[in-house]
Amino acid sequence: MVCCDRELVPELLKRLSFLPDPHMTAIVGKETGWRNHQNLMLHSGYSTAVQQVMQLLGLDTIPSRRYSNIMAKRATSETTRRQILHAAAHVIQTQGTEALTLEAVALAAGVSKGGLLYHFPGKSALIGGMIEYVLAAFDAALAEEEAHEQGPQAGSWLRAYLRATFTPAGQQLELTSGLLAAVAADPTLLAPLQARYAIWQHRAETDGLDPAKATVVRLALDGLWIADLLRFAPPHDQLREDVRNMLLALATE
Repeated sequence: MVCCDRELVPELLKRLSFLPDPHMTAIVGKETGWRNHQNLMLHSGYSTAVQQVMQLLGLDTIPSRRYSNIMAKRATSETTRRQILHAAAHVIQTQGTEALTLEAVALAAGVSKGGLLYHFPGKSALIGGMIEYVLAAFDAALAEEEAHEQGPQAGSWLRAYLRATFTPAGQQLELTSGLLAAVAADPTLLAPLQARYAIWQHRAETDGLDPAKATVVRLALDGLWIADLLRFAPPHDQLREDVRNMLLALATE
């Protein structure tokens, strides 16, 4: 499937909203000279982008204006939600956890406080959204690393997990440190993270390797991450690379 950047979906949907309904067989444009919507697709400078967004949304025909407007609003809403989460992460990383207020995040995101509350009805909901944001970033890195494996083989998931842990998405130390401090007052916010770790542990145990060995590798990676996070004498340079390679070897045997 050819796919376009999801950030462009709202604008592309706006373009789609000006296209004719699928049942229309002809249109007359004095300035354009287009006779039907097939020719419109061919002549439009957005034809490739329109086809991409149609594929992205699973559409076989040009959507009606009403449908396109509804979908554009939904896509714009999701873009605003991500914008707020990015802004919240920026506040934590640049000003610290104590600066994480709804007002500060709204200002950084360029939205009203009411607009922020529409997506996140309180600070706890915002922190919960940020935890999901961190998890989604790591899941994307993990999926990318899994794609580099040569099909399902023993240890393939664990090796992908290992490599993803060393990516920027697997680190995010300042943001994660701030989030851990933010959830100290409400440990229930850790529930999504705990659930995800349970899934990862299950994947490690069922990855075709000895479950104990796979668990040792997973726990070692978690320990390395915590050492980095809390600055508990984490290994650097060549030693860090040697540790990575040793764990990779354990995940390959």
